[in-house]
Amino acid sequence: MEPTIVLVDDDVPTLETLKKVLGDRGYRVLTAHDGQTGLSLIDECQPGLAMVDVLLPKLNGWQVCDRVKAAPKTRHIPVILMSGLYTKPKHFDESQRHGADGFMTKPIPTAALLLRVESLLPPPKKTRADADRGRELQERLTELRVDFAKSLPASFEGIRTGFGDLRNGVKTGERLAELRFQLHKLAGGSASFDFKHLTGVARTLEHEIHEMILAAASPDAAWFARLEPVLDQFRQACEDARRFATNPPHVEIGRPRQGGAGRSLRTVYLLEDDPFLAQSLSLQLTHYGFAVTAFSEPEAMVRAAREAAPHAIVADITFQKGEFAGTEAVLGLQKGRTKIIPCVFISARGDIFARLEAVKAGARGYFVKPLDIGALVETLDGLTSSEKLDPYRVLIVEDDTTTAALYERVLQKAGMATYVLSDPLKALEALGKFHPDLILMDLYMPGCNGVVLSSVIRQIEDYVGVPIVFLSSEKRLDRQMLALKLGGDDFLTKPVDASHLVSSVTARAQRARAIRVALGKDGLTALLNHSAFRIAVGREFSRARRRKSPCAVVLFDLDHPEAVVEKFGSDAADRLLRASGTLLKQRLRASDLIARYGTYQFAVLMPDTSAVEAFQVVDELRAALCLLQHWAGDKTFCATFSVGIAGSQSADDPVHLAIAAECTLERARAAGGNTVKLEGR
Repeated sequence: MEPTIVLVDDDVPTLETLKKVLGDRGYRVLTAHDGQTGLSLIDECQPGLAMVDVLLPKLNGWQVCDRVKAAPKTRHIPVILMSGLYTKPKHFDESQRHGADGFMTKPIPTAALLLRVESLLPPPKKTRADADRGRELQERLTELRVDFAKSLPASFEGIRTGFGDLRNGVKTGERLAELRFQLHKLAGGSASFDFKHLTGVARTLEHEIHEMILAAASPDAAWFARLEPVLDQFRQACEDARRFATNPPHVEIGRPRQGGAGRSLRTVYLLEDDPFLAQSLSLQLTHYGFAVTAFSEPEAMVRAAREAAPHAIVADITFQKGEFAGTEAVLGLQKGRTKIIPCVFISARGDIFARLEAVKAGARGYFVKPLDIGALVETLDGLTSSEKLDPYRVLIVEDDTTTAALYERVLQKAGMATYVLSDPLKALEALGKFHPDLILMDLYMPGCNGVVLSSVIRQIEDYVGVPIVFLSSEKRLDRQMLALKLGGDDFLTKPVDASHLVSSVTARAQRARAIRVALGKDGLTALLNHSAFRIAVGREFSRARRRKSPCAVVLFDLDHPEAVVEKFGSDAADRLLRASGTLLKQRLRASDLIARYGTYQFAVLMPDTSAVEAFQVVDELRAALCLLQHWAGDKTFCATFSVGIAGSQSADDPVHLAIAAECTLERARAAGGNTVKLEGR
């Protein structure tokens, strides 16, 4: 039987449109025009999904959702709420409070509708849903690529006409500016759709015109003669792009994020005047669970953001109205706001001047086209996440208890966790217990002064990167410089203003934590690296022993990696690793630690989980990894993994736990691969 969807909306045209789109997709669609009838239909038919308008007669959408989620018979049914009137972020959050699994603003684009619905209720006759969904998104992106390629002849003609006007001396300054903008946009679009030759030629022409503008000169015969072969290359590159448009670039496609009571929907305003790139990026961000509204004009985005602020903005920099019209629009939008909207800028430009303008506008990220969609999604996740970050941890080493208590109150009020130590000789013990992000230390203390203590701390490898900020009434510059030379990172002179103390500590702790995270990350997958994982296993093993709780270490090893590289190339193998790492992150718990353990290996540390408990989860992960489709040119392929699991109960120490997992992995390899082996079984 086809998967069933109940649609409840009193607007008949909307209802019929949605019914047709979903019906064409193979779903069985039942409809109702008021909340009470819709609720009865949901109760009787037990659909796989309900889509309910908010403004309804008899019962509104929020009331329907409340009753569906309250009844034991129907609480498992996902509910998507819809509205054309309630479109502000607070309405998204309100829907989450009522237990909705999704919220969509009308009119709903077909692509966004299908991606959202299919993430909650797979379409019929899909036995490999994740792979199929990824393939469908790839097909839609390929269609956009083809459409972009079809537009190239018109673009070429426009640019050729512009060069003709330059030859004839028609509005030279104006034509140069227009040509530069057209070539800039073309370079960004062709890079995003993986037309590398066209991108290179367009950027060459853009650079030549930019230099002419900077020189405030008019093109001469020698300049045109030098660019004539480049224009021929440009024409040929446009023709080649049209010919090969159906060979799609690879796009890393992860599993769609599912909505739910624990995950609020996150709105993103996309400011991009290239319609093909805007559609492509909207599709991909929607796939990853963001509600995207695209704007082609900076003014329109600003008006919408002032009326209903999004959770984040993704904005291009250059528009027809100005080289930095995008950054100027965002800067104007943020002025006077009590809560700044996080903004990420995208551009075909990677030069220092463009990046400076982005920083002035408050950029929280900067991506050069072609965009790394995985990195962009990770950045947006971090900027829009509602999860609370761990507070910065500050160790205060101060023999004056009154002063220490004052610092402690100031930092705790700023949301930091503190540990006060009055005896400097116990500092190493406190470091081992508290694991601070920063040490705030007096310079002069009985028994051991701060300079000597900082030198001792710097001798221990684990604490080399922990910032040390000295606090003292010492005003002699030579003494302050000596303290910094022997291990300190900053020097604050007493008495210090509370806001100055908080800002200084926050900046240092934030940077130290970011560096520590970056140093522990693998460059290809952004997962933990081998060394960071081994340290994490040691800490978790000790914690598990103290609490008498289990933990498990799981090793995934790609089967026959040499054959993958030989047949599909090293780039395809790298994409396979990135996609597999993304799937592991999406499927596992937030408390599970994931690492790239070897060249073609992943490792997972599962706290509070025995090896036996881990087995079922891990076997499902192995099966999911097998279904991932990877691209190599115009070919697709799948890969398998061998998996070994070991538990802490049978290990004497973290080293033996890792060795046990490696030995179990060897057994899985020896069994022919594509299997999971449990230690001792």
